[in-house]
Amino acid sequence: MHLTFSKQIAALILCFSAAFSVFAEPVLSDFDIKMMDDISEFRLSLGRSSTCAEAVAKIDEYQAAVNGENVSSRLSDEILLSVNNILVWEKYNYLYEENISHPDLEPLIKSQYEKVKLFFKEHKKEKHSKWLYTTSGDILSCCMQFLPLTTAMHEGLTIKKYYDDGLEQDPDFVFCLINIA
Repeated sequence: MHLTFSKQIAALILCFSAAFSVFAEPVLSDFDIKMMDDISEFRLSLGRSSTCAEAVAKIDEYQAAVNGENVSSRLSDEILLSVNNILVWEKYNYLYEENISHPDLEPLIKSQYEKVKLFFKEHKKEKHSKWLYTTSGDILSCCMQFLPLTTAMHEGLTIKKYYDDGLEQDPDFVFCLINIA
């Protein structure tokens, strides 16, 4: 079968378009973008808490609102996981600051680690947002101390890959640059 020149060009454009869509950064909805702005503002507001316990209570309240039907149903699965990653490691950091041996640290971070691992297993062929890569790297990083040595060594490489993938999408992504340092 012989294709005319115009059909060859059309086929070539179609192939490039398909390839670009596979490797392009995922497009976030306006609500997803607003949520990421809101979570950044919320994180800053936590600094005004008078105690770690007060900050943890605010995080729990915010997390309940985010995971409620009214908000979670409007977010992409990636951004919902990203927001929960942020809230979990913020809570982890406040609990750690309060008591380095806090009994809730390991179950809190390992539970989120399992959610991250499951999400990436179920969506392994997909390109993800810079937010998901970066926040997932942060969760894996916090979890390292609770993992067996060989798993921790493997996850160290995964963390680097996640940060690199986030920076590949946006080399000036401050959120990632701060965390990778």
